[in-house]
Amino acid sequence: MEEKQEKKRIYFDHIDRYVSFKPEPRMSRAHIYMISEVILWLKHSKEYTRKGGDKPAIYVIPEVRTDKIYPDITTNLFDIEVETGLKHSYKDLKDRIARNPKMVIVVLPNQDVKARYVKNCKIRKQKLKFCSMKELPHCIHNVLRNIKPPRLPPQ
Repeated sequence: MEEKQEKKRIYFDHIDRYVSFKPEPRMSRAHIYMISEVILWLKHSKEYTRKGGDKPAIYVIPEVRTDKIYPDITTNLFDIEVETGLKHSYKDLKDRIARNPKMVIVVLPNQDVKARYVKNCKIRKQKLKFCSMKELPHCIHNVLRNIKPPRLPPQ
């Protein structure tokens, strides 16, 4: 007889509802859902589609990584770590952030999980932002205001 697994419920503030996920040994469906939502938002944002101007455009660098040493989403300007809040250890996240030379945005499902991560992920890094799914557009907009566009070589 197959053992019935208890589903995990996560509150997502950007859609104002709970979503249930089965626990899984590898990358969870909650994690995949959040990564997909972030990439969808990036691809439909004004910042993503901006051409030229005084602010750089964002583009997602498509990389498929199966190990835990790389960020979940890599862009040309910053990296994004997506955390569901289901793990109780912050060590891998702290290690990935500490090694990363770029700005890192940690995206979390809601304000409660965000508060827990801010409290437990004390890292000496200026280029680090925590935001909930709902805050993502505002957070990325603020990050872009502080990033200078890369200089193009003279032609």
